[in-house]
Amino acid sequence: MDGLLDSAVAIARLSPFHHRRRPELAEQQRMLHRMDLATRNLRVVVRRVDFMVADGRPRPELAGLLADLATAVQALGDSVPRPQHVNAARYGLLGVAGRLDPRRVLPDAALGEAMLVVMLRPLLVDLLAATGMSDAEARASLPRL
Repeated sequence: MDGLLDSAVAIARLSPFHHRRRPELAEQQRMLHRMDLATRNLRVVVRRVDFMVADGRPRPELAGLLADLATAVQALGDSVPRPQHVNAARYGLLGVAGRLDPRRVLPDAALGEAMLVVMLRPLLVDLLAATGMSDAEARASLPRL
């Protein structure tokens, strides 16, 4: 996808017929970059989850948090062909971001469970930045630890 986007940007830069597409393509480049960073953070989260589920214990609070995150990420994906829907994705991500305090989500959690909640924070910053928020705005949406 990155190569296709780079080609589209080059064509829009050179062709007067496609100049009007430059802002849209710049937005897609920004989103792609932030999603790449989010994917890297997600790999770390997935490793932690894989380790945690090995004990077979249910963790409904964490499952709910991750389910809400998945719904918001789906909305973000849906906003790519329909940029006017990005606010719905941002709203869902902000809802998850506001809950990322391990003491609030899991007051009696073991260290590994609390660390999972903390590991979600940089992921949320990158996902919120993919919606067009600045890093500072995205970080400000997280509860203070």
